[in-house]
Amino acid sequence: MWEAQKAGRLPMPDWNRLQATGEDRKALDEIAYRKTVEALKTFGTLPDSKTSGEKRTGFCVLLVDEMMWNRFSMESGYTDLLPDISEPPDGDLVIVTETSVIMAIVTASLSIGEAVNMGVLRLYGAPAEVKMFLSRFGRSTLGKI
Repeated sequence: MWEAQKAGRLPMPDWNRLQATGEDRKALDEIAYRKTVEALKTFGTLPDSKTSGEKRTGFCVLLVDEMMWNRFSMESGYTDLLPDISEPPDGDLVIVTETSVIMAIVTASLSIGEAVNMGVLRLYGAPAEVKMFLSRFGRSTLGKI
């Protein structure tokens, strides 16, 4: 992450938030949480727009900076975000990254493939599922936030 931040590909950490204490920190954390959930909702639209009728149950994103598991369930026919779950269900593709990477993808400053190549986004699951995800979404950015 640090190398990508130094190279200007990812934003630097919010030092004001990290150094804040008490009620100030609580307020800044709440704002950051809301922004994270909005970015995740946008990120979750990716499979909706490109899966062309394929049957998937879902995928999970672990944000290591926030220690937050998030599941995108596609069982209802569209993507539902279930934020802050306790663990991923068996069989889901798992994406491990940080909030700044999700923000960069949804603002179209970084593609999923670039994030994987830079080592700031990792995919875990069955090899065929990982390959299919990358072939379908590797060049994707969203640019909706």
